[in-house]
Amino acid sequence: QLLVLGADNASNNNTLVDSLALRIGQLGRFRGKLHRIRCFAHILNLVMKVVINVFLCHYHCSLTEFYSGLPACFPTG
Repeated sequence: QLLVLGADNASNNNTLVDSLALRIGQLGRFRGKLHRIRCFAHILNLVMKVVINVFLCHYHCSLTEFYSGLPACFPTG
């Protein structure tokens, strides 16, 4: 029986969850993305990389270089 899937934020885990939901969802309560827990340690690691980059960039690069290094999901305007 599968109740929850814990995984990092990689996009291939979305594919895994969707596939599992199709294969075993009808057998139990597993409903795919509704039962996926994202890894808090991975999220915290991504946040800290951005925070550290802010401090390093203050001394070593221009804002243009800083914004170009951010993941696409962060607003830059």
